[in-house]
Amino acid sequence: MKRKEKQKKKVTISGRIKKGMLFTALPPIAILGIIGIFLNFFNQQYLLKKTVQETAIVAAQEISQKILVYQTLAYETGSIARLSSETVSTEDKKELIDQKVKKYELVEGAIVDKNGINIFNGIDCSEREYFKQAMAGNTYISEPSPSKTTGEMSMMISAPLWKDGIPDSEVVGIVMYIPNPDFLNNIVSDIKISKNSGAYILDSNGITIADTDKENVERQENIEEEAKTTRSLKKLAKIHKKMRAGESGFSSYTIRGIKKYIAYAPIANTNGWSAGVNTYATDYVGVLIVAVIITIVLLVLAVVIVMRISSDLGDRIGGPIRLCAERLNLMSQGDFHTESPDIQSEDETKILSDSTAQIVSTMNYIILDIEYLLREMAGGNFNVKEKDEDKYIGDFFGILKNIKMLNSDLKEVIQNIQTVSEQVNLGAVQLSEASQGVAEGATDQASAVEELQATVETVTEAVRETTNDVEQSYKLAVEVGGTAQESNVQMDNMKEAMENISKTSMQISNIIGDIESVAEQTNLLSLNASIEAARAGEAGRGFAVVANEIRQLAEDSAKSAANTRELVTTTIEAVERGTKIVQLTAQKLLDVVHGVTDIQAGAQKVSDNSVKQLEAMDQVVLGINQISEVVQNNSATAEQTFATSEQLSLQATSLNDLIGHFVIKDE
Repeated sequence: MKRKEKQKKKVTISGRIKKGMLFTALPPIAILGIIGIFLNFFNQQYLLKKTVQETAIVAAQEISQKILVYQTLAYETGSIARLSSETVSTEDKKELIDQKVKKYELVEGAIVDKNGINIFNGIDCSEREYFKQAMAGNTYISEPSPSKTTGEMSMMISAPLWKDGIPDSEVVGIVMYIPNPDFLNNIVSDIKISKNSGAYILDSNGITIADTDKENVERQENIEEEAKTTRSLKKLAKIHKKMRAGESGFSSYTIRGIKKYIAYAPIANTNGWSAGVNTYATDYVGVLIVAVIITIVLLVLAVVIVMRISSDLGDRIGGPIRLCAERLNLMSQGDFHTESPDIQSEDETKILSDSTAQIVSTMNYIILDIEYLLREMAGGNFNVKEKDEDKYIGDFFGILKNIKMLNSDLKEVIQNIQTVSEQVNLGAVQLSEASQGVAEGATDQASAVEELQATVETVTEAVRETTNDVEQSYKLAVEVGGTAQESNVQMDNMKEAMENISKTSMQISNIIGDIESVAEQTNLLSLNASIEAARAGEAGRGFAVVANEIRQLAEDSAKSAANTRELVTTTIEAVERGTKIVQLTAQKLLDVVHGVTDIQAGAQKVSDNSVKQLEAMDQVVLGINQISEVVQNNSATAEQTFATSEQLSLQATSLNDLIGHFVIKDE
C-alpha cells in the first residue's frame, strides 16, 4: 500500500508537460502583459509629451503670429505718408488711425510727435519705453502692465513714423496701438488638451502676463520670487527659469498635492516671452486603467487557453509514454513476458510503443539465448552456437561477438592446458627414468669411490713405508761398504715396491676417468631434466631447481676428479722418478764403496721425493673424501628427484582427467 501511495505521488510526464507548458507560457504571457502595460504607459506618456509640447509650440506660434500682425500693422501705419505730413489735419490722421483700430479690433491708436506728445489728446509720452524704442527706429511691443490712467492691464505696440512715409528715413514721430488687454488671455483660454489643462505666458522677468486664471495676471504672479518662500514651488520655479532662458521642453511638477505635466516653448517676435501648457496627470489615469484592465483580461484568457491546450497535450503524449514506461519498468524488474502497450496514434508515441515492444521481444530472446550459451559452457560444452545470429542487431552484436571470443579463448586455453599437461606427463616420466638412472649411477659412483679410497689408502701407506725405507737407506748409507749385498737385496725389494706403486697409480688414474664419465652423464641428465622442467612451465619449476642442483654437483665432481687426476699424475711421475733412482742405485751398488758420498746425496734426494709423494698422496686422500661426499649428495638428490617426478606424473595424470570433461569439438 505504501508503495502504491508513493507511486501515486510521483509526478507523471503528463503533469510535467502541463506544468512545463504553464511555466513556459505563463512567464512570457505575464511578461508580455507587463510589457504591454508599460508600453501603454510609456506610449501615453510619449503621446502626452508630444501633444502637450506641440500644443505649447502652436500656442507660442499663434501668439507670435498675432503679435507679428500688430507689429506689422504699426510698421505699415508708420509708413503712411499722410500721417507724417504737416498739411494733413489732425482729424484726418485720427480718422485714419481709428479705421485701423476698428478693423483690427484694437482698443486705441495714436500718433506721438517727435517731442513725445500725443497729438490726439496732448499726453506726454516722452518717458515711455515704447516711445524711445520707436524713435530709435524699432518696432516695439511692451510688456503687459497696469495702465497708469485706467489701472487695467494693457500693452503698447509702437513703430517709427517715417518722414514722407519712406521707411528707414527720418523718424518724425511714432505710431502706437493699444490691443485688447484680454487678447493674450483669450488665446491661452482657447488652449484645451484635457479636462483640467491650462496655459499661460511669462515675460522675460518671469511675470505671468496671460493665464486662464486672470487673477494670476492681475496680481503679477512671479513663481520664481514666490518659490523663495514656498518650498513646493521650487521645481516649477526651475521650469520658469528655463522658460525665461528661451528653452523648449517637457517636465512635471507637483503643486498643492497635484501632479501636473507642463510643456513650454519660446514666443518669437517678443522680448523673451514664453508660453506654457499644463495638465493634470490624473486626466490620463483613467485611460491607462482601462488599458491595464483590458490587458489583464487578455492575460487571464490566454492562461485559460494555455491550460486547456497543455492538459490535452499532456494526456495525448503523457498517456502513451506512461504505459511504455510502466512496461519498461517491468522489464527492468526482469519481466520479459508481459504484453507491451498497443498505441493507435500516428505520431511519435506510436514509434515509442512499437520500439518498446521490439526492445522487450529482442531482450527476451537475447537473454534466453545467452542463458543457453552460458549454461552449456558452464557444463563443459564449448561446442555450442547461438540459435539465431540475426537477432543480435546493433550493439547486441557486440555481446554475441564477445561471447564467441570468450568461447574461442576458453577453447584455446583448455587445449593449451591439455597439451601442456601431456607434455608435463611425458616429461615427468622421462624425468623419473632419468632420476632412476642418476640414482643408480650415483650408487655405482659411491662403490667406485669407496674402492678408490681403499686403493689410495694402500698407496699412501706404501709411500709412507717407502719414505721410511729411504730414510733407513740414508742412515745405512754410511755403512754401505759393509752391507752392500744387503742393500742390493733391499734395492730389489724397493724396485718391486716402486713397480707396485706405479701399477696402483695407474689404477687410480683409471678410476678417476670413471668418475669424470659419471660426472658428465650426471651433467647431461640434469640438462635434460632442466629442459623438461622448462617445458612444464610453472608446474616444473621445482624440478628445474633439483636439476640445477644435480648439475652443480656433477660439475663439482668433475672438478674434484680433475684435481685428483692431477695429483695421481704427479704421483706416477714421482714413482717413475723413484724407479729410475732405484735402478740407478742398483747399478751403482757395486760402486757403493767408492761412491759413498754420491750415494748419500742420492739417498737424500730420494728421501725428499718420498716426502713429496707422501704429501701428494695425502692430497689425493682428501680429494677422494670430497668426491665421496659429492657422490653421496648426488645419490640423495637423485632419489629425491625420482620421488618428485613420480608425484608430478600423478598430478599430470589428474590434470588430464580434469581436462577430459570439457567438450571443445565434435567427436
